[in-house]
Amino acid sequence: MKYLRKKLRDILIKITLKSKRFQCADSIIIFSEARGGSTWLMEILSAALPVCINWEPLHVERGVVPKPLKFGWRPFIPASDINKDYLRLFKEILEFKVHSDWTRTFLGIKKTIRSNFALTKFVRANLLVPYLIAQFDFKFKPVFLIRHPIDVCISRTKSFERDHVSIGHNITESINSERFIEHAAFLDTLDSDFELQIAHWCLNNCATIKKLDTNKLCVVFYSDLLLNPEKETEKILDTTGLRVFAENLNEIEYRNASYTSNSHLEESVEKQLTKNIESLDQGTKQKVQDIFDYFDFKIFSAFSAFPNKQLVSNNTLS
Repeated sequence: MKYLRKKLRDILIKITLKSKRFQCADSIIIFSEARGGSTWLMEILSAALPVCINWEPLHVERGVVPKPLKFGWRPFIPASDINKDYLRLFKEILEFKVHSDWTRTFLGIKKTIRSNFALTKFVRANLLVPYLIAQFDFKFKPVFLIRHPIDVCISRTKSFERDHVSIGHNITESINSERFIEHAAFLDTLDSDFELQIAHWCLNNCATIKKLDTNKLCVVFYSDLLLNPEKETEKILDTTGLRVFAENLNEIEYRNASYTSNSHLEESVEKQLTKNIESLDQGTKQKVQDIFDYFDFKIFSAFSAFPNKQLVSNNTLS
């Protein structure tokens, strides 16, 4: 009986999605890294806005990317690329015309019926930000959520036995993976899996972060969201242009645990922000800082939990 109810529910959701006419220009997008706080932010925005959640469409096994395209775990496409297959795929993704059981994970029948927009959450698309901004004229600024890479990598280590999302297999078989070849000699000098994860975080994020266009992106730091979620949510709605569609802001349970973490209930905010860096010895911190220096990454230091937000030009959330 439970299986039949679930099956019927999914059929109704698919029928409802088919009747929707979401437009690329109206896309609401969250870019982040896995374990970067994007699920929590997604839940907050979903509570405030009439949206359908398009959950992680770039997942290699469970998403919607055709295997022949060879996107891999962290695809990169140059902003000037004119491949029509890529453009068609992302248009269909953002308009919620292609989906799977996985991408429909957070959909309910009533919310799907009432929704006016599709909210697409990506943790595998940070390198695609320049490409997507160049190809589509978004009415609402996409949100780019940044969490300290030490926090991200430690959290992923705790969540997965081995972080295949970051390390991966057959990386060079994916499209446009020259960055791994270019830095192969440096990667070979690293002593631990943790250092390698930090380096891969840099490879998959630094190119985008160094060129963040805050005229077209709403840049959010996880530490700010954690310290004052109510205030930061208000700023996000104002900066993205979504304020006019927001409702029930006073009813959002900001401190509820998200789908992927119970940390909001178990620890103080200050402890959440500092515990991972404090858990590392000085030698490990220095090795992480050496990796940051190699990639000329300066927004975060291995010795502080807080970002240097001044390095993000025109950051309206500073």
